[in-house]
Amino acid sequence: MDFSDEILDKISRKSGLSKEELVNRINDKANEFSGLITKEGAVYIVGKELGVEMEKANKLLKLKDITPDFKKLSVSGRVIRISPIKEFVKSNGNKGRVANIYLSDGTGYVRLPLWDDQVNLVEEGLVSLNSIIEVSDAMLRENTFGELEISLGRFGSIRLADDIHNLPSSEELIEKYFPSSPRRTFIKDIVPGSVEISGHVVQIFKGKFVFNNQENEDYIIISCILDDGTGDIRAVFFRELAEEISGLKTDALVGLDFDQRYQLVSKNLLGKELVVQGRVVKNRNFDRLEMTANQIKSLNVLEESRKLVDSLETIVGV
Repeated sequence: MDFSDEILDKISRKSGLSKEELVNRINDKANEFSGLITKEGAVYIVGKELGVEMEKANKLLKLKDITPDFKKLSVSGRVIRISPIKEFVKSNGNKGRVANIYLSDGTGYVRLPLWDDQVNLVEEGLVSLNSIIEVSDAMLRENTFGELEISLGRFGSIRLADDIHNLPSSEELIEKYFPSSPRRTFIKDIVPGSVEISGHVVQIFKGKFVFNNQENEDYIIISCILDDGTGDIRAVFFRELAEEISGLKTDALVGLDFDQRYQLVSKNLLGKELVVQGRVVKNRNFDRLEMTANQIKSLNVLEESRKLVDSLETIVGV
């Protein structure tokens, strides 16, 4: 949709406002969103507020249909999670801020990081939990957690949307994608979503192990294979979780070369039994399921024995 006389004429005819009044309202609306929506987005919102239905130029994708092939895309969803605003020092010495919002349309979910001035959307309450938003001309990338995420970039925009998408409630979406108690699952039965598994570390993947993020912080990533006797799955552990399972602090690996890091991590971790909670997603490049860990549980021998007995009774029908 272009910010054109034709569109202004349409809104003016149906609303009874002059073009000058409309331009002022559109500019005010753009300013209200701290410049984070385009004039096109502001026109759309003003038109809706005045009861004028506006056609959208960009087709909204279902989140389940997003693939790495997209360079730019437009999506809609309900805000089901907002991370705390985090401040950090950039590599150039300037201060930065970031907050992550998570959107879901019921077919999937996606993370949208907001950087620096974009954080005002959350801080000022313009975007909050349960808000329905449309994100236009967003950029797509794969983050360090192996999941796809979108960002506004230079040309993307956000606008609040009415509940015209018939989206599930926040409670339904949170339970579906971020349940408080992930279900214990055999690896052979795993499907995408939040799960809990118990397995032994049977392989460590070689790599850098130590990475540096946009906030100029060093952190560990460990990628390994977990096997529970019914199957195996690649699991990735980040930051504190990687330190916890390996018993190694980041500083202990920074001064080592890649081979030394691999030998030390393997010595500490290979063969260890872990109870892991995390999110399972489909790696589209390799057509396989992979797990991103978000919690490590202490191994309780009695509890694990009871669960094993329960599962055996289910199998044999005792």
